[in-house]
Amino acid sequence: LICGKVRTLLSDAQIQTGQLLSFDDVFDVLSLCRTTSNFTNFEVAELKEAFRRFDQDNSGKIDVLEMVGMLLYMGFDSSLEQVHEIIIQSDVDGNSELDFQEFLHVMATHELNHTKVLRQAFKRICSSADTCTQEQVSDLLQSLGYFPGEEIFHETLMADGMQDTEEFDFTMLRAVTGQCRRHLAKVARGNAYFPEIQIHLMRKLFQEQLLSGSAENIERGGLVCLLQTLGVPMNTLQERDAILHMLEEARASATASGAARQDGSNSASIA
Repeated sequence: LICGKVRTLLSDAQIQTGQLLSFDDVFDVLSLCRTTSNFTNFEVAELKEAFRRFDQDNSGKIDVLEMVGMLLYMGFDSSLEQVHEIIIQSDVDGNSELDFQEFLHVMATHELNHTKVLRQAFKRICSSADTCTQEQVSDLLQSLGYFPGEEIFHETLMADGMQDTEEFDFTMLRAVTGQCRRHLAKVARGNAYFPEIQIHLMRKLFQEQLLSGSAENIERGGLVCLLQTLGVPMNTLQERDAILHMLEEARASATASGAARQDGSNSASIA
């Protein structure tokens, strides 16, 4: 794991594999590690995109609740108490908010804790061995809540060139876990974080309100009926108007999550 990380960081610092390092080269690498909290360029870009998404007032800072939402967005399941404890350790200026550099430090601490949990699970299933089988990887992902289903799991292995791998070391396991976590996070965002059983119910109610002859659209009146069935307050004209005014915000949120209907798709929508 460490060797793989170091190779990537050296590459980010534009140092070639096998190159002898001068003092200036070492200083540049250490400066990069300090600036990015040991994250690679790819990881920093991913974290910066998430930070900007949750910095809704463009203040350059996020608070504890926004941090919890951000971790959920990235596929991590962390409690408010856990996040608050980490933020206290990383909030340099003590204002209970994080700028991006403080946020990177928080994520480095969170990543370290997450890696410890993963390594403990790895040791538990591997006993005395340093590797585990594909079946054991599947079992481990299920125990940690990161298993995306058999089909996606095997697609993930193929994408990383591991479909024929029989023995997985910890570095390989960590890579697969990260890919599965990202996939599940994307699915969860597309489902607005509703559990699958509720998605099934809402899909059934939506289909009951489909326009005659349409396979994908309902009228706003049908939306009102659907929401009333789900127990959403729609008794007054003001309540109905408030809900309907949320449609554009909902579409924007769906677009941001990658769940919005594209032209020619088969996804359902509101006419």
